[in-house]
Amino acid sequence: YALAIGTSVIVKPSRSTPFSAIILCEIMAEAGFPAGSINVITGAGDEVGDELVTHPDIEAITFFGQKTTGEKITQKAGFKKQLMAIVSSNPLIVMDDANITEAVTSAIGGAFPMAGQSPIATRRIMLHQDIRKEFMDQFVSRTKVLNLGHPMDEKTDVGPLNNEVVLETAMQHLADAKEKGGTFITGGNNIKGLYLEPTIIDNVT
Repeated sequence: YALAIGTSVIVKPSRSTPFSAIILCEIMAEAGFPAGSINVITGAGDEVGDELVTHPDIEAITFFGQKTTGEKITQKAGFKKQLMAIVSSNPLIVMDDANITEAVTSAIGGAFPMAGQSPIATRRIMLHQDIRKEFMDQFVSRTKVLNLGHPMDEKTDVGPLNNEVVLETAMQHLADAKEKGGTFITGGNNIKGLYLEPTIIDNVT
């Protein structure tokens, strides 16, 4: 929207995934976007991000990410225009009149690509009791055959986690689920390096 009305844009990507944003900005420059219309700055959020949020020449802010970070931005930005897309628990609800095969396809496509590291990844699934068994039978069997591997390999369904911190956080979530009575239907293991098995947990609180 900013580019459409002639306003320049500064992109500050996550420091754990900066390269995709850098490449996108390079592509836009090669495509003929005016010099200075789109810019990318990398760095820690509490340094670079704070400077961008509070700088008087920045008139509007958009943010896509965690609630805690979004709250900090709104507190520091004052009266600047803001557009927030805050990560949620992203539920998938499947009712008793659903096409089960299509619902399972949606569940797998929502949960496991990019190893679940998308802000809009499906995090929980709520099922009508009448279709629960049929859905779970398909969901579990199709999840068990997903291929873990290099993200550039066409045969790969699930790639690695981004870094060791993300892996550690994921393992903490799994331990918490088990402690609270969750039933591990499949997965839950750190296979090798940053690879985590696609995991389905039932009976969660």
